[in-house]
Amino acid sequence: MNQPAAEPPAKCCKFAELAANLVVLMATGVFWLFMTWICYGHTPDAPENWKWGLAAYTAACISGIFWLAAQGFRVALMDYRRIKKAGGPQ
Repeated sequence: MNQPAAEPPAKCCKFAELAANLVVLMATGVFWLFMTWICYGHTPDAPENWKWGLAAYTAACISGIFWLAAQGFRVALMDYRRIKKAGGPQ
């Protein structure tokens, strides 16, 4: 049951993966800022600092879900492209 060792990925693949992760991270940061701004208006009456803090905390949870969804989509898209390049499902 010994399987041959997989070849290490090429440097271009490592760079592309790093670039994709950075794009997702930047998109998540922008999404967090947007959601903080949206959540601020829906925060109950409190001092200004508390409202921003609660909005940022809520937006962080929502942004975590966004990050997970973006990573899942990225992996699914890479797998789809790999299967398509190989000639379809076997």
